[in-house]
Amino acid sequence: MTTTHSDSLVALDYIIANPNKYDLIISDFVMPALNGVELFYKIVSTYNDKFSDFLIHSSMNPENIKSLIKGEYSPKAIVSKESGLDYISNLVSRYNDGKFF
Repeated sequence: MTTTHSDSLVALDYIIANPNKYDLIISDFVMPALNGVELFYKIVSTYNDKFSDFLIHSSMNPENIKSLIKGEYSPKAIVSKESGLDYISNLVSRYNDGKFF
């Protein structure tokens, strides 16, 4: 099942209220309220490593986003939008096959 939200705070509330519904979270970096890294840390601070299967999708250089990541947990992937949706689809398929990275 796929759930989408355009507001990071709504997404956060929904994830916290329904933690067992999600195996993989894909987030844009630029969103209203919280960016993708901030959303990741809000979720991880609530559930520790349960949601380490988190992918951030961004038009920013992935290395710039990696520089914002601090602490013991980090997202599984940071993917440039230049990679395209086919690349993301391939990653999700690999994840579903147990071969994510």
